[in-house]
Amino acid sequence: TAIDLACRLSDDRKQILIMGVDNTINRMKTGQNAEGDYVEIYGNFTPDIKVMRLTEPDRLVFDLPNTTTLLSTRSASNIGGKYITAIRSAQFSEDTTRVVLETSSHADYRIDKLDGLVKVTLFAPGYKNIEYTNDQQTEISLDTSTSGQMDLKGIVYKDNYLKKEYIIELPKDYSQYFGSGEMKVNDGKINSIDVSTKNGKTTLVIHEAGIYEFRIKEENGKVNIVAYKPSEIYDQIVVIDAGHGGSDPGALGDGLYEKTANLSIVLYLKALLDQNTSIKTYYTRVDDTYPTLTDRVALANAVGADRFISVHNNSYKPEFTGYETYYFNGPATPGLDSLEFANMMHASVLGNVSQIDRKVRDGSPLFVLRNTKAPAILLEIGYVTNTSDLAKLKDESFKKNVAKGIYEGILESFEA
Repeated sequence: TAIDLACRLSDDRKQILIMGVDNTINRMKTGQNAEGDYVEIYGNFTPDIKVMRLTEPDRLVFDLPNTTTLLSTRSASNIGGKYITAIRSAQFSEDTTRVVLETSSHADYRIDKLDGLVKVTLFAPGYKNIEYTNDQQTEISLDTSTSGQMDLKGIVYKDNYLKKEYIIELPKDYSQYFGSGEMKVNDGKINSIDVSTKNGKTTLVIHEAGIYEFRIKEENGKVNIVAYKPSEIYDQIVVIDAGHGGSDPGALGDGLYEKTANLSIVLYLKALLDQNTSIKTYYTRVDDTYPTLTDRVALANAVGADRFISVHNNSYKPEFTGYETYYFNGPATPGLDSLEFANMMHASVLGNVSQIDRKVRDGSPLFVLRNTKAPAILLEIGYVTNTSDLAKLKDESFKKNVAKGIYEGILESFEA
């Protein structure tokens, strides 16, 4: 018997999923067991499923891609379960069935996939007194009414934006009040929140789908951790890119890899920018790692950068020497454009170091320039293949002065 098949990559891109085109859902069953509530979904389908947590009202949304349902659009309330208060199912799109479980409180869940059956079990989470809302504002609320006054001054924040995780460390052991475990979210903003306690401190690790800044406020017996886009908090956002890195060394001149010189200049620049609280700066790398070109652009666009600067060094024939600045020659935009930014930066760097002027140049073919939404420039400080330039790039005072020139160029660009 011939069977029509469809193929696609799994969400983690590690498997090829082969499915019958006629994937159908024909029955659902709800019930309770020792763990809590469960929903069984039956049919002739490959048990693939996507889950997200939404609020107002609290609900878990289960999408079964590449399926059609034989059940008419239906809803049921007063399920009588411990967590589930209502259930709805429908053909959400041409090839996706959606099942929505409205819940009375936060519940953890487990998905068991069997042949012709998906079983979703809801049970008590390991965390407690923690709520997540994503209606008008994304917010994590810690109910402190039973834990006493929390010392907000003692909270430590760490933004691992390159890993898309934000860490909030509470100064005491609050495991008695907040428990531990993983809150699964997957709503397009937050993937999950891990709660744990170690060495007398309670830590929340927020795994983000994008890049957010978090601020804490205390009100009505709750500590609310609110997510903001960086552009909602900062007026001046800069992304600094140290070119190459890791497995990509860039150019090589007499033992000096370009990636090393690039990073050295960027770290000197970072020391200056760290002292300026009016400018929020993100870095594509601060060590010997290799973000892809796509990663570098994605960071700038995700944080809503106002400026993007990529630091490089050049290589060619031994007689070639000097500094050049590249810009994206795109359509005119309101405010400062890439060419104006490039001219400012070029003059600022040359005002701080003695280097041959190789002018401002059109760098439109360069991936990071043409794909970054902000005014974007790429600096080629010198040639590692030139004896004179190479000596300068091995001189720490020269690299510090380059960093000073870049820093002053950034300040000037925001004053324009």
